[in-house]
Amino acid sequence: MPQTNEIVLYGTVGASYWDEDYFTAAKVRDALENASGDVTVRINSGGGIASEGQAIYTLLKDHPGEVHVIVDGMAASAASLIAMAGDRITVRAGAYLLIHDPAHPVTSGRGTEEDHLRSAAQLRVLSNAYAAVYAQRSGQSREEARDIMRAETIMDGEMAVLMGYATDTDPEAGAEAAAFDYRIYRNAPPALRERSAGLGAAMAETAVMAMIAGATRMEMETMMSAENTAE
Repeated sequence: MPQTNEIVLYGTVGASYWDEDYFTAAKVRDALENASGDVTVRINSGGGIASEGQAIYTLLKDHPGEVHVIVDGMAASAASLIAMAGDRITVRAGAYLLIHDPAHPVTSGRGTEEDHLRSAAQLRVLSNAYAAVYAQRSGQSREEARDIMRAETIMDGEMAVLMGYATDTDPEAGAEAAAFDYRIYRNAPPALRERSAGLGAAMAETAVMAMIAGATRMEMETMMSAENTAE
């Protein structure tokens, strides 16, 4: 009987921004190096750094054993891409997938036309890479997957199975969604948006979306400080 290993991915993808739990590609790589045979991956994450999610997805796809992904509470943004690595993807009752287009509201340099065009080109590459993964899993075309991303689509288990983003559901109630500022997602369940108030004042959307695009915590705090000063 093959050995089964469990990897728990709870918290933000790539870094901690509210002193919450987080996980990185390096930690997943280490866990996989110590695993043999089939692997169960439990996900409960509001998202995080897009490139880090892409790296974790690749690590799981390259694992020689079967990968069973279980969405315990939430798999949003970068975490939804990670979920697509499963040979089997189970969404528990009350859990969600949330898929959206990557964004980067800040640019390098002075923010010239050339700076913005460079940022747009980078986003196009990242968005198309994500769309290719979603399309492969769902059986949709890449452009159909992009439309799902642009619409910021949230799915419960039944909808995810129907649309091809999951293979099955589990009637057992899942975990409470991981701590994250869900106020940045316009289509997040109202209860999650309300619960996010517990994190304190809403972070500027530009700061959080910069995080998703890969900004460091220090860079985010600098942006927030500049906006507060402007106010």
